[in-house]
Amino acid sequence: MWDVVLATMNMVQELDWVRALRTSTWAYPLVNAAHIAGFALLFGAIAVVDISILRRGHHDPATDGFSVRIAFLGFGFALASGLVLFAVRAQAYVQNPFMGMKLCLILLAGANALFFHIMSGRANASRISASVSLFIWTATIGSGRLVGFW
Repeated sequence: MWDVVLATMNMVQELDWVRALRTSTWAYPLVNAAHIAGFALLFGAIAVVDISILRRGHHDPATDGFSVRIAFLGFGFALASGLVLFAVRAQAYVQNPFMGMKLCLILLAGANALFFHIMSGRANASRISASVSLFIWTATIGSGRLVGFW
C-alpha cells in the first residue's frame, strides 16, 4: 500500500507543470510568498478574534466579522499555495513527520472551531477554545517551518 502512495506522489511531482515550477527562478518563490502571506493573514486574523474572545468572553460578530472573513481568505491562499508547494516535493513531504503533524494540527483547529460554535455563549468554553486556537495555530506554523528542515 505504501508503495502505491509513494508511486502516486512521484507521479505528481513529475507532472510537467510541477517540474516547470520546481526549476523556475521566480515561480516557486512567488508561490512560497503567497503561502506565507496566506498563513500570515490567517493567523493574524485568528489572533485578533481569539484575543478579543479572551478579553470579552464571547465572539461578537459585529466587531469580529471582518477578521473572520480575512481568516477565511488567508486560509484559501494558504491552502491553494500549499497544495502547489506540496506537489513540488510530494514524495518527500508525504514521508515528513512534520508535514503529518501540520495537517493533523489543521484538522484539530477545525475541530476546535466546531467546538467553539457548538459551545458559543458560554464564556469559559469560549475562552478555552480561543486559547487552544492560539496554541494550535502557533504549533501549526512551527511544524510548517520544520517541514523544510527534515
